[in-house]
Amino acid sequence: MQTRVFSAAAVAAGGLLVAIGSAGATPPARSKLLTTQIENPIVIASTPADPQRIYVGARAGAIFAVDRDTGEVSPDKFLDISGQVSLGGDDGLLGLAFDPAYGSNGSIYVSYINLNGDGVVERYTVNPGSHAASGASAYTILRYPRPQLGHQGGWIGFSPINQLLYVSSGDGDPGGTFDAANHAQTIVNDLLGEILRIDPHSDDFPADPNRNYHIPPSNPFVGGTADGEIWSYGLRNPWRCSFDRSTGDLYIGDVGMNAWEELDMEPAASPGGRNYGWACMEATHCTTSDECTCNAPTLTPPIYEYSHSIGSTVIGGYVYRGSDIPEYQGRYFFADWLRARIWSCIPGSHGITDLRDHSDEFTPIGTTTPIGWVSCFGQDSEGELYVANIADSRVYRLVPLTCAPVVDSATESESLPENSTIDLVVYGAGAAPLTFQWRKDGVALSDDGRIRGAQSVELSIAGASSVDSGTYICTLTSPCGMKDSPAIVVSIRDCFHADFNHDDEVDIQDIFDYLNAWFAGDPATDLNGDGQDTRDIFYFIDSWFQGCL
Repeated sequence: MQTRVFSAAAVAAGGLLVAIGSAGATPPARSKLLTTQIENPIVIASTPADPQRIYVGARAGAIFAVDRDTGEVSPDKFLDISGQVSLGGDDGLLGLAFDPAYGSNGSIYVSYINLNGDGVVERYTVNPGSHAASGASAYTILRYPRPQLGHQGGWIGFSPINQLLYVSSGDGDPGGTFDAANHAQTIVNDLLGEILRIDPHSDDFPADPNRNYHIPPSNPFVGGTADGEIWSYGLRNPWRCSFDRSTGDLYIGDVGMNAWEELDMEPAASPGGRNYGWACMEATHCTTSDECTCNAPTLTPPIYEYSHSIGSTVIGGYVYRGSDIPEYQGRYFFADWLRARIWSCIPGSHGITDLRDHSDEFTPIGTTTPIGWVSCFGQDSEGELYVANIADSRVYRLVPLTCAPVVDSATESESLPENSTIDLVVYGAGAAPLTFQWRKDGVALSDDGRIRGAQSVELSIAGASSVDSGTYICTLTSPCGMKDSPAIVVSIRDCFHADFNHDDEVDIQDIFDYLNAWFAGDPATDLNGDGQDTRDIFYFIDSWFQGCL
């Protein structure tokens, strides 16, 4: 058997390296932590007009530009509509899409639930020469009422085939019933439980401020008694969908209720009008609902289903069309939000083949816990894949696993008070056997009474003193070579006297007296002698908590 380390594996008790995975060939890819700076990431989008960056939307309503290689987050928000977004239940910012002609018209589209509980699709414009969308440019494309706190859907995306905008809408049920209000099977004056298809570049309804779009004449219900916006229906909570950028096929991850999760697929040549069977069917299984006829030939079954013994909240992903990991070409990636599972398969119009579980090999660097709470996948303009963990506010990129070790990130240099514990971490990857060695000022460290993890991804030194100040580097070694982490400079500062008013007590009055003196520019507040700055305040508070006399 061959033991594999897919990423910088976590530290077990005693600092032992734990290999992630099992027997078999080394996988082609791993997850690389890109950023932790965006709280509750919920949507990822990109545009060929800005190939170096992806755009990550936070649930609360802010959108950030992120460098696809370094993970650097632009300091200025790309757009912030947080004052307009409801955060109850499944609410929030739910969708983000760039206009196919973004490079020339600067148009982006967002989908969210507003403070009144309405579903909203809006257009915003980025001014020429600007790197942010103007809030004042908001233009309503679609606003429609929704039940509060129900299944929202909310994904939006442009088809690469026809450049029309598709919008997913949940059935509005809060859960626990089989769509009691019968939204998903109602296609007259009801836009819930459906996929909508519209053209946002013109307006068929100039007198209606809530409908500023054109209905394509090829939509399946145009000219009939049903709503012309509807493309397909019979869906419960189509939370995450996507188009295959090469074929135009549409993939729908529809979250189930009691027992089954499903993936649906519409070929690019589909004329629309498909009924996916909710609520009389959950995936391929009959329910107690009589809102449609179970197993009727007019219903379209999913291409894949899985039971709640495996997972309970499907998150639709993307067909991989990048070039970094050729082994994944044409594979559809999806996840389960609750069970921390990531799979891929070869999709087809009538089913899937070659289902693979990637949960272990994509386990985040430095941990033994697979990526959980996946809110969405994303792809950049080159077709490379990204995954967002909404609970831990982490965004990952799938990258090739190389034999030579690489270092993704490490603890930043820091200044600590005496008697602190120094905790340093290096995140990296490489083929097994991957080993680690920490050095201080060029001298290799070994575990002893104070030092733990000298040969692991995490180094801990208890009771730090001035002798522990210095430059720390961790060397990663694999059969293909060695790689040093960035230098981490650690400074151990004295425990400064916290009895600032010299009354032989360290109490709250010392803090007030110190701050008053600091704002007055008193030289006595320059604790470390390098000129008064805000670091002195933190030094003083550290010393105050330690009770330094």
